[in-house]
This record gives sequence, C-alpha cells and structure tokens, in this order.
Amino acid sequence: HNFLNEERFAEAYVSGKFRIKRWGRVKIRQQLKLKKISAYSINKGMSVIDDDEYIKTAKELIESKSRLIKSKNQWDKINKLKRYLSSKGYETELVHELVDGSN
Repeated sequence: HNFLNEERFAEAYVSGKFRIKRWGRVKIRQQLKLKKISAYSINKGMSVIDDDEYIKTAKELIESKSRLIKSKNQWDKINKLKRYLSSKGYETELVHELVDGSN
C-alpha cells in the first residue's frame, strides 16, 4: 500500500516544516539528511516549496522580527535580523539581499 514511502515522507516533512515552523531550505535539508533520507527523496521533497511563497515567507519573518528587535542602532538591528533568518535555515545570499533591501 506504499505506507512507508521515503519520498512521501520527505514531501510531508518539507511541507510541514516550511508552512508551520517557517524553516528555510538549508535547515530542512540538513534535518532530512540527519534522518538518513536519500538525496533523491530530499530533492523531490524540496520541490514542494514554491519560490514565490518562500521569498514571501522570508519577508514576513523579517517584518515580524524587526518589530520585536530593540537595538541601539541600525547596524545591530540588521545583524540580528540576518542572524535570525540564518538560524531559521534561509540561504545566506537571500538573507543579505532581503535584509539589506528592506532597510
């Protein structure tokens, strides 16, 4: 009946971690590797994430976190935002582009 399907698990895992926990691709991929999921299944699962929705989610995280950050100057705020998004698993290049572009 195909209950224990690695590809299906990867797709469900990626979908859940992205939509519910709002994790980035780097963190999701890393966690799937720790669960010993094959590279093929990881790539298949990662295809569930839509690029536009991914960027939109990252921007929403930036907006919500920037309201919560209390910092003395803009430099600290930018660095805290970048660190936060990196810890959520978003790619470094995307983080720099979005955070520097929003300020």
